[in-house]
Amino acid sequence: MVLFLCVFGVLVLTLGPYAGGLDGLTVRMSDFFHHHVPFTPDRATPEDFGRLLNIAFFVPVGVLLAWSLGAHWGWATPLAVGLSLLIEVVQRLPDVGRDSSLDDVACNAVGASLGVVAVALLRMRSRP
Repeated sequence: MVLFLCVFGVLVLTLGPYAGGLDGLTVRMSDFFHHHVPFTPDRATPEDFGRLLNIAFFVPVGVLLAWSLGAHWGWATPLAVGLSLLIEVVQRLPDVGRDSSLDDVACNAVGASLGVVAVALLRMRSRP
């Protein structure tokens, strides 16, 4: 049930009519970090923050997929990449009107992979 809610939330956040506001979030993040966090690289752009958001956004997807798949956890990253590709294809539709890119898919794959690794490490630690 939690996995379903997570995937549903991802679809709503990425394909909903207000999803365009996420682009503004990257600009606000860039401004905030450049003005308030001293170790932010000067060359970091809003697109860089967008990439970080894409990575962070898919970590829970990787965690929940890996956890839900149990012994078949190796399928978690390919399934997350499939979900990301589906999102990017739908975002390309004229009615949706969002930008889509393979860069987003790559960042989502990294995030999902981090989530899968976290679950694998937790399972290794819990073994006797």
